[in-house]
Amino acid sequence: MKLSILIPVYNERYLAAELLRRVLAAPLPEGLEREVIVVDDGSTDGTREILEALARERPEVQYVPHPMNRGKGAAIRTAIGRARGDFCLFQDADLEYDPADYPKLLEPLLEGKADAVYGSRYMPGPRRRVLSYWHTKMNRTLTALSNFFTDLDLTDVETCYKAIRTEVLKTIPIRRNDFGIEVELTAKLAKRNVRIYEVPISYDGRTYAEGKKITWRDGYRALYVILKYWLIDDLYDERTGHQILADLSRAHRFNRWMAQRVRPHLGHRVLEIGAGIGNLTAQLLPRERYVASDLDDLHLDVLRNLALRRKQIEVLRIDAQRKEDFASLRGRIDSIVCLNVLEHIPNASTALGNFFRRVGAGRPPDRTGPARRVALLPARQGPRTRQTLPAPRIGRGTGSGGVPGRDHLPLQSHRRAGLAVEREDPAPHAHGQIPVEGLRQFGLALAAHRFPVPVARPLDRRGRAQARRPGAPKGRRVSEPAAPRAEAEPAWWQRPRAERAAAALLLLYAAALFAQMQFGAHGLYERDGYFHARFAQQFPSFGLTRQFPWTQFSTWKDQFADKEFLFHLLMVPFARLAAEPLTGAKTFILCLDLAVCAALWQVLRRTGVRGAVCFAALLLCMGGPFLIRIAMIRSHVLSILLTLVGVHFLLRRDWKWTGLVGFAFAWSYTVPLVLALIAAPFAVGRWIGGERFDWRCPAAALGGALLGMAVHPYTPLTLEVLRTIAEILFMGAQGKASAALELGKEIYPYSTRSFLLAFPLLTLLLLALPLAGWRLGKRAKPETLGALAAALAWIAMTLVFSRFMEYAVPLFVVALALLARDALEGFDLREEFVRKHPWAARAVGAGLLLALAGFHIQGVLFALDSMRELPPARFKKASEWMAAHLDPGETVVNLWWDDFPELYYDGYRQHYLVGLDPTFMQRRDRQEGTDCARLLEEIRTRRRPLDGPLLARTFGARYMILRAEVAGAYPELTDRTWGYVYKDDWAAIYALDGPEGPPAGGAPRDPGP
Repeated sequence: MKLSILIPVYNERYLAAELLRRVLAAPLPEGLEREVIVVDDGSTDGTREILEALARERPEVQYVPHPMNRGKGAAIRTAIGRARGDFCLFQDADLEYDPADYPKLLEPLLEGKADAVYGSRYMPGPRRRVLSYWHTKMNRTLTALSNFFTDLDLTDVETCYKAIRTEVLKTIPIRRNDFGIEVELTAKLAKRNVRIYEVPISYDGRTYAEGKKITWRDGYRALYVILKYWLIDDLYDERTGHQILADLSRAHRFNRWMAQRVRPHLGHRVLEIGAGIGNLTAQLLPRERYVASDLDDLHLDVLRNLALRRKQIEVLRIDAQRKEDFASLRGRIDSIVCLNVLEHIPNASTALGNFFRRVGAGRPPDRTGPARRVALLPARQGPRTRQTLPAPRIGRGTGSGGVPGRDHLPLQSHRRAGLAVEREDPAPHAHGQIPVEGLRQFGLALAAHRFPVPVARPLDRRGRAQARRPGAPKGRRVSEPAAPRAEAEPAWWQRPRAERAAAALLLLYAAALFAQMQFGAHGLYERDGYFHARFAQQFPSFGLTRQFPWTQFSTWKDQFADKEFLFHLLMVPFARLAAEPLTGAKTFILCLDLAVCAALWQVLRRTGVRGAVCFAALLLCMGGPFLIRIAMIRSHVLSILLTLVGVHFLLRRDWKWTGLVGFAFAWSYTVPLVLALIAAPFAVGRWIGGERFDWRCPAAALGGALLGMAVHPYTPLTLEVLRTIAEILFMGAQGKASAALELGKEIYPYSTRSFLLAFPLLTLLLLALPLAGWRLGKRAKPETLGALAAALAWIAMTLVFSRFMEYAVPLFVVALALLARDALEGFDLREEFVRKHPWAARAVGAGLLLALAGFHIQGVLFALDSMRELPPARFKKASEWMAAHLDPGETVVNLWWDDFPELYYDGYRQHYLVGLDPTFMQRRDRQEGTDCARLLEEIRTRRRPLDGPLLARTFGARYMILRAEVAGAYPELTDRTWGYVYKDDWAAIYALDGPEGPPAGGAPRDPGP
């Protein structure tokens, strides 16, 4: 066996000799020869002379010069064309990668486990030089983006070290001439479904001062290449059968339809002749035994990948015309399927004879009934004269009495294949004709994807349609002179239609994004979502009761008030109709997220903002923390929607509808005064803009909120809840939350640095506000200044309480859109900029688009990375144990109050001490003169040892439940006096000295089933 080492070189005169010395001295597995192909990519510093001299001295070195510099991709492409080894390995000339790692790269290939092996710089390895933070961040971002579109889990897509089977590599067309070859090759390998491994390598990277050549521009090119080869299939050098089969692999409905026609006629042990890349194979599984065969080596590689870890699949090279290839299968199969293959076999008669004689005669003795042979040809291949092949009936699928029915598979053959076939067990209808009625369906199924595409002809200087070039595609006929392009304006109905189409595309993309965030993670970023999902599912059963026994030692036990009543009411249909309440809750939040995007677009559209869809899309570019917040199963997502509706009425100065929206806030959100806090700075901004101070809208918003609280279904307990929220915010503002009780991260302020990192685009736009003010002068309308004042006020509030970000971001987008509307009023952007300076317009447009795409991708990757590592529901199995061994309604000690949402979701059959907010527990202590909250907090923070009998006496409980990760922090639990009754990877349940006590001797209780 031979290894081809491919080395592109450009201006490396000081490293060229040392590079080849190390490459030629690098250790290789036993029995593996090497050839080194060095491609000089137009070096101008004397590298060429050094390489020529070295190539003359060492016969295993091939030297190939390029007359001019064409890029790394072009050099690799040249080297691949000259490779004669069994494997190809890429080696850069800068010595950042150590040739001593060759054995690690080649091991999976030599073992037959892989088709390609990547050397990762970010997997744990022996060493790695510490480099620029931003260079590493760019690499990881490109890797994550490539993984997103290729569905791989690589850790380093931009690595140089790649070892690939030459047979695979030579059939992949490489189009890029630059560093984009890395992501291009990865995308094509992924679409080819090859087996890819990663191994850790050592890395000694150099800096730009030392000669590093890749730059930030290559990062943007890589982004373009990732998107291009996600959309375009360019997997094989020529459009042969390989590419056609790859195209058909995405025709899922066609493949399923073809499999449905075949499946009823097959037995348990199947041989497929001409399986290709397994388009039909995957549809016909599972089977007791499935033999997939083909003659093409590339197809066999793909089939072997499909057969990995599937013992029932066997991959063989079988020529249908060679009877010897069927010898090993005699007696092992009971069905043969041969679809769209027979017409390509030169001697179809011999192939059919092998099917019927060599396999059918030796079917397994324990199988009853005739052996099945299924063959099918396309309707529009072969000669015009079609005839049916006299053959026995095809197994089970006949009509009554064995007469072929309509569901029979059609069989068409060339005239030379029309022969009588021997049947192993003759039947009355042994020579029945198999109908050809379904043949045309194959032709129609493929032709249905061919759509005529009209091509408009260009205009000449007079505005008339030019003549069509010979051989050019036909387009729409232009029968009359067209208007000059400078005077052509779209009709009045075209603009709304285009805008609606753009809005639809935005909503589709937002739906895909938020669906990935919701359903792509096992757990929830905000664990309170478990509570809301289960509460909405149980809402109809207990209605408006003030009893909430799941928190036995808080005021919620007897004084419960649903502060998010409307939110839960709207979620009820989703939570009750879904298979799991959590799934229904996620679907509900997804609908709310889309409603938020649509509402923002409508608000901007109705205020006369040009390009309202573009500004609405800014909502998705404002940072990962904001995307995470609006993807939570929390009531603030509904409140964002109400905020945008309220802003619409504030812009119209409609105080009546503003009051109604304020009323809805009181029924749907924890803080009912949000709209009033928006309306007040809004009115001040209008007053600064020259209008009279409008006090009616702020008063209506405040009055609507107070009225909503007064007539709330849970009045007067809603006022008590509002008081609790005020206490929480006050403690958080004073910085006392962490000293007294852990009240949640949302009450903590943003530092300046954390705000800049969380909202980079928002920060840049804030810095640009003075420039916008200077440009606008006095042209800004009062409503614009009102929206800007409200946005700035809520941004300032976000710096104090980080949870208010969900209001600051959409308010700022509205203000920004209104500023742009006023700045461009009376200014023909298309005439003054696009037509007079087209190249500048394209450059600026492309720059803005790339910048916004970068901000958006950064936010999406942050959000997805934050949610991908979340644990699933941690108390599911422990709750099943409690339901089986504890009495319904029995109180269980939970030291950590923020575990309650998950406990309530899975273990709602039991009761607990406290949940959602410890302030309600403190209030109960003040009312009843107890000190339960302090005791629980001191034990939780390790200021008091964990005392089981004390907990049992204080709370009347027999058991305590803890997360497994928390249980390790208590050394007392390792004592034999503590016994766990249940334990898994996520949770543990311990017995306290309660009414029944632990077992004698302190031995652990039986965990049970």
